[in-house]
Amino acid sequence: MHKLQDLILKINSLKENNEYLSYQETLLVFKALKKISVEKVILEKVIRLIYYSKENDEKIKNLSFRESEIFKLIGFGLSSREISNLLSIQETTVSTHRKNIIKKLALSGAGKLNKIAYQHLQSQ
Repeated sequence: MHKLQDLILKINSLKENNEYLSYQETLLVFKALKKISVEKVILEKVIRLIYYSKENDEKIKNLSFRESEIFKLIGFGLSSREISNLLSIQETTVSTHRKNIIKKLALSGAGKLNKIAYQHLQSQ
């Protein structure tokens, strides 16, 4: 237990000094924790989530300005009709953008798009 307290103190010290782990360092920490944790399944899910979110972040950067705008509004839970009213564009145009976003992010449908958009918005 003493080593765990030391580790927690070190982590808190880094935070106080505004030092943060990189993507790779974060993965290394979780992989090391997985080796000594009884909750290996949970940590494996966290590791997969980190990989998945990094992969999606790269894809999201490839969206056009309008697609990014619509993606964020989807993340807020707005429907195509609400988005079209807000942006003063046709609902069919919003639907086309939604289809393009789904294709660019390699998602399996509108439900996944809503989920990913919401998660991305929460991470911002």
